[in-house]
Amino acid sequence: ADAGRVGYPNYLTDTMIVVSIDTQTKQTAFITMPRDTVGLPIPRDWGAYRAWGGFFGTKANSIYTYAARLYPDQYPGPTKNKGFNALKGILGETLGLTIDYFVAVDLKSFRAIINDLGGVVIDVQNPVYDFHYAADDSSGHLKLYIPPGIQYMEGQEALAYGRARHETSDFDRGARQQNLITAIRKQLDLPSLLAPGVLQDLLKTFRSSVKTDIPPDKIPALIQLAQEIDLDK
Repeated sequence: ADAGRVGYPNYLTDTMIVVSIDTQTKQTAFITMPRDTVGLPIPRDWGAYRAWGGFFGTKANSIYTYAARLYPDQYPGPTKNKGFNALKGILGETLGLTIDYFVAVDLKSFRAIINDLGGVVIDVQNPVYDFHYAADDSSGHLKLYIPPGIQYMEGQEALAYGRARHETSDFDRGARQQNLITAIRKQLDLPSLLAPGVLQDLLKTFRSSVKTDIPPDKIPALIQLAQEIDLDK
């Protein structure tokens, strides 16, 4: 979410990636929904279906805000996680999938997690430009350039690599974000997590910054599943 910036009160889900895993074959799909997509189908039994005429009439990155803050009565379920559950329902309706769980992180937390992991190495396929990149303190815009090649990135630069969009398309940005996620997973192994202080810092960041509805008793099985999938496919 574009949230966690100084002086920026909004919560816009500018990155939405549905991860679908076949637990038998381990085949995996990452499906990015561009933030500016309009007209996503709404489940028929929701009040929002009647209010919008069946299709969400504004950008997909604002679904959370409409459900959690503006018109919560139009969306089902308890107040807790209502915005995220609305996202799961509408993205699931669009893709023909039942989305079981969500994980949400904001910009500040993303930087912190990358730093806790000791950074990440990214194969930058094409140069990344953004001459209007938003400063983290909301003070204005920066001129961003990331050259092609193998790059070591700490949290700030990894975030910029994933966020830059003004000189490119949302499709290209989605590909970069998927590249970033798979690179983090490939470089994450048990010995690195067990290095002094890493796991403690990571857990502290997660507890304060990451939102999810994954039941704690499901996490070991999901970690095992994540180790078995082939991210090169």
